[in-house]
Amino acid sequence: MVRDRTGAGCPEFRFKRVNMAKKHIKILVGGVPYGCDNVGDEAILLGIVDSLKKALPSAVITVSTRTPLETARKLRVRTVPLYGFVPPRYSHIGLLRELFSTDIFLWGGATGLSDYPGVPLYLGRLAKLLGKKLVLYSVGMNDELNPSFYKLRPGGKTTILRFLGRLFDLKEDPVRKYEQALAGLTRKKIKRLLNKADLVIVRDEQTKALLSAIGVTADVHATADPAVLIEPVSGIRLDRIWKGQKLWEDDKPIVVFGISSQSKINQVQDVALLADHLIKERFCHVLYVSMGRNDRSVSDEIMKKMLCGDEARVLEGFFEPEEIAGILGKASLVISSRLHLLILASISGAPIAGISRGSKIDNFLSLFGERSCGGFESFDPEALKRTAVRLLKDQAAYRKKAGAKLEELKAKARENIRLLEEFAGKSF
Repeated sequence: MVRDRTGAGCPEFRFKRVNMAKKHIKILVGGVPYGCDNVGDEAILLGIVDSLKKALPSAVITVSTRTPLETARKLRVRTVPLYGFVPPRYSHIGLLRELFSTDIFLWGGATGLSDYPGVPLYLGRLAKLLGKKLVLYSVGMNDELNPSFYKLRPGGKTTILRFLGRLFDLKEDPVRKYEQALAGLTRKKIKRLLNKADLVIVRDEQTKALLSAIGVTADVHATADPAVLIEPVSGIRLDRIWKGQKLWEDDKPIVVFGISSQSKINQVQDVALLADHLIKERFCHVLYVSMGRNDRSVSDEIMKKMLCGDEARVLEGFFEPEEIAGILGKASLVISSRLHLLILASISGAPIAGISRGSKIDNFLSLFGERSCGGFESFDPEALKRTAVRLLKDQAAYRKKAGAKLEELKAKARENIRLLEEFAGKSF
């Protein structure tokens, strides 16, 4: 059965639409590894597609994804293979053909400016070389580029650089100099491309400030992540999921943990101790939720270290973003190192606590008057426990404050639609 996703994920909004009955603008959405079992990326994609359909209802939307058939079925869009990311392998001729036939290449959200800038920069440069419009849509940036790409691992290159440092009696660490040079070159590439972009929308003020610091002079619009407009499931659909997972039917508070397998935390034992404390001392239920394909292994590791591990539950299977949001609506607290689990929790009204994986987590928590209790490499377990206990006690006060902030974020996310509408009206 094909599910109509033209408006299922977000509430309806009315805008003065561009008259494009005869202007079927072609948009290629890419630059993010869609279809790779990451609920956060799928939440972003759902928000983007819904926004595009509202702003440009006659546009032909094509999504570059690892799961073309599934994405086409869910979102009712045209799909092509996942370009730029390997694996899987893709046809460069096919990529050029798609870019040549499109009107707009839309770099679609996520933290691609710092997590994996190489791929979208390559795709964006190709688009501009072919004379296409380039739009960055609610993209984010951490204050540090991804260490997986910009920090040297022990091995041949590191050994050679350190040997040369000793040989020439260099005062500065040659490995660090190399890493700084590599990151600096990428930031220059970001600056050059964004200054040629036709529309730049970023998801927060911190990203806008980081782009300004590296020399981006283009007009940058800071709005909000499109995922905040997702409408959580409720009613019969949510009840069916809840009963299917055989979750609790009593009135005890539910605490959700969502710990990322990317930049895995070092203090697994401390998370297990906190979960035990919440079950034994605070009389809570504990539920582990995965946002990525390997997050389940982290949850299993935590549960093995718990004394009360048999009392905790794991959400089994893969769920759509709006389904995860509905499930989180039953939680009294969500603790996560996944940004989009925190976002989905926020749109459901659940209090949030975070373990940082880059400044994106801290930036989002700060919107709700919260701060992380440290990073994945080292966090303060006592501070995390105090935060959890405080949020469990002060539910009403937190939800009132967070509700007002969420409305602000939704208003900013709707601004994305207006900006797209205005851009298309001027450009086509």
